[in-house]
Amino acid sequence: MNPCRDLLPIIKHLNAEKVSRQLTFLCYNGAIVRVEVLHSMKSTDDLANEIKESNNILDFLAENHEEMQLGGLPQYLEEWLREKNLSKADVVRQSNLNRAYVYQIFLGRKYPSRDKVIALAFGMGLTADETQKLLKQAGYRELYPRDPRDALLLYAVGHGKTILEANQLLYDNNIDVLE
Repeated sequence: MNPCRDLLPIIKHLNAEKVSRQLTFLCYNGAIVRVEVLHSMKSTDDLANEIKESNNILDFLAENHEEMQLGGLPQYLEEWLREKNLSKADVVRQSNLNRAYVYQIFLGRKYPSRDKVIALAFGMGLTADETQKLLKQAGYRELYPRDPRDALLLYAVGHGKTILEANQLLYDNNIDVLE
């Protein structure tokens, strides 16, 4: 019996159940020495389907507590700073936003418009997927590829452009620049 090899059916079962968990196993001489379970979020579609199928919303909320977005925008921004190893000053420089305004956003004293959130995404060097997540965390709709302005912004962020390059792209196409 090899416990490490015997884990394959369990992992396949987890994937079949669409449980979005990442398991890390440390094996030594065929024995499991350590197991780490890293939680990754369920998709919004999966959560929506669970709500539809649920007979009790309170049970759903209790079972999916880790899936809920409970923090405010300042908390999410601080998490992004840690993840990207950035300072607020870095974000100010790269976002083309007023320093005092950015600091007020991080303190929760100001709530940014959708354009300002996109500017913050440029300031933090977020990928397209990360930008979409930040927009959702801020309570705004994602960049929509069928909207010409959003498509240009999605292109710019997805191709690592600066906010100045993104604004130039918008301007060149007679579309309102980020404010």
